Amino acid sequence: MLRVKTDREVKNIFFNLETKAELLNYQIQGFPIYFILRFSLEMDYRHYYDNPPRNPKLIQRAKRIIKDFLQPLFLNLKPQAHLFISDNLHNVATSKFLFVSTSPLVRQPGESLELYDLVQHYYLKGETINFVQPDYGRLIEKQPYHQGFYSINPEEKVSLSIRDKRIIIELITVVSAGLKFNFKPLIQNYFEQVSRNISLCLQLQKIIEACKPTFVFARSIYTEPWVVLACKQSGVQCVEVQHGVVAKDNIYYQTILTEELREKYLPFPDYILTMGDEWRKITLKYFKAFNSSHVITLGVKENLNYKSNSISEKFSILICLQHGLFQIDDFIFSFLRKYGKAIEKNKCIVIVRPHPGNIAGSTKQYNTYPKVVVQSPEEIPLSDAFSDCNLLLSPSSMCLYEAIARGIPTASFDQFRGVTIPRGIRYLSDIDDLWQFITQVQNGEYQQIKIPYINEFNTQVLDKFIQ
Repeated sequence: MLRVKTDREVKNIFFNLETKAELLNYQIQGFPIYFILRFSLEMDYRHYYDNPPRNPKLIQRAKRIIKDFLQPLFLNLKPQAHLFISDNLHNVATSKFLFVSTSPLVRQPGESLELYDLVQHYYLKGETINFVQPDYGRLIEKQPYHQGFYSINPEEKVSLSIRDKRIIIELITVVSAGLKFNFKPLIQNYFEQVSRNISLCLQLQKIIEACKPTFVFARSIYTEPWVVLACKQSGVQCVEVQHGVVAKDNIYYQTILTEELREKYLPFPDYILTMGDEWRKITLKYFKAFNSSHVITLGVKENLNYKSNSISEKFSILICLQHGLFQIDDFIFSFLRKYGKAIEKNKCIVIVRPHPGNIAGSTKQYNTYPKVVVQSPEEIPLSDAFSDCNLLLSPSSMCLYEAIARGIPTASFDQFRGVTIPRGIRYLSDIDDLWQFITQVQNGEYQQIKIPYINEFNTQVLDKFIQ
């Protein structure tokens, strides 16, 4: 497994970088480029600092790009966007709410898992439902409760001029010097990130202009900055529905910038709806940008007490995978090779649930192991997976805390202590430690601490936005 820098290390490093005022001056068509790239820069720094990219062709290509685009040629060229919007925007029903899916994961075509319960609640209240769904190359359909359904293209990019690219290169040069790490071999990726986010922002702005909402609901905005940018530039309020883990040293919603500079260059959502009171407390205590009236506990619309193992003759081990920095495939493969016979002897069943972003890759890898059941997150809701789960293992995921709230024995790995909330999690060091944990749970020698990280769904929170 890759070494992962702790959140505190990364936060302190980036906060120091953000004292450099020149970072804020790099803009393209009024878009703050550092804000667009902040998440990607953080992930690349974590990934490559101890394992820098060594591909000579990649580095040489980056050097040629930098040399070519630093020349002040064709500076009058401007980006152009080709918008992909499925519905006619001339006859649009206006609505108080606009829902924006930022994920390809759907319960059925046209439904975002994280927004589904909100959409259904407002629909039953008689509110007009306008919904935006990125087209990830799959069937997308308008649902009966959608008054307006708009498809935007996540692969569409604006054309960056040579001047635009020069601005991005200059920013990356400043960031490289500030972090003492060479990001320039990755410059092509940053061009694409900026181009994609500007395109998505422009597409969403057109829909906002037509629908005239007061609130835009979305999730995972720290990875999709185009949503909050479109809201700020359109003068509407952005409501984020919690998706991932919120820890005190996450930099996603933190900065040392003043409120004035933050609003202009690092805009955050106006509201955050958390899954539970624990997350609200963490956000209010450590994320100084938010006050108590703008961080609200919404909860999760699931029966958190429901837990009945339908595979009673088997001991079910659920492994929820992540990818990128948090991939644990090699660890799991080593575990299966060493303990495969013991797993069978102890009547254990290993269920691997791929991350939605890597379903095909994980399915292909794990299908070669006959003792493993690969579970599709698109077909089986996580709540149903929990009902057949005796033990959960995951590197760093919200499912850890959903399992803890249900009293399911839960484990992660020592190297991820800095990117999880440690309370209630058993941390493992190696494959032998994992097997020991499994046998302890199976023999009734381990008692899981049950912590209410997750609250029950509170519809009164949603009703406040109607008033």
